[in-house]
Amino acid sequence: MKNIQSGQEGKKELINHILALFLLGLMIVIELATTATVSPLISMLCFGFFAYRMRPMSVAVWVVVFSLTSLYFLLFAVPVPGMPIDRTTALIRFWTVIVGGIGAVILSFDRNKGIDGYLQTIRILEELPTPVIISDPDGGVVFMNNDAIKLLDIAAEEVKEASYFSFIVAAEKGKTVQRYFDFVSSNQAALHDFAIQIIKPKPMEIQTTLFAIQGNHARWVATVFPTTLTKD
Repeated sequence: MKNIQSGQEGKKELINHILALFLLGLMIVIELATTATVSPLISMLCFGFFAYRMRPMSVAVWVVVFSLTSLYFLLFAVPVPGMPIDRTTALIRFWTVIVGGIGAVILSFDRNKGIDGYLQTIRILEELPTPVIISDPDGGVVFMNNDAIKLLDIAAEEVKEASYFSFIVAAEKGKTVQRYFDFVSSNQAALHDFAIQIIKPKPMEIQTTLFAIQGNHARWVATVFPTTLTKD
């Protein structure tokens, strides 16, 4: 699980930098193709993208690159041939871009604090000596620690596309699904003795406990299996 997550993060970071480079090139092309200086506007729009997608250090680097590029076009690109450049206006617009860039770094920092807290929680759950599954209200698996992967006899690569209900014996699926959705829609903090009849490695009924996890914009369900299942 750790290797998969780190690989996905590295791939996402690379894609972000490629997109940022593409946006920078697009801004330059637009500036060269028009008589109006639009680099400050494009820079501000890109900063919003950076704050949403990147870590603070990466945002800071691209803010500097975009700000310097904007400054160049503001000070040295003549908007209309023969017309002098208003350097005072150019510098005001440039410092507006800088303030927007600082705001983007702050937003990215706040967003990543939440992400880092989530990842720290995931690392703790991975090390727990008991199987744990976290799923969304529709039953999609969000996280499964190593003990749960071993217990249910599935490959780590299958976790991302897994459904919570794919582990259940068909005869009991309807009953279990209904209890799951009843718990999701209720205000209960926990549901004990939640029976799941797993399919692999052999059909067996397991009494689990469901815990509600309330986030800022979503609610998840943690299924905790008995610790004795992981003991030989």
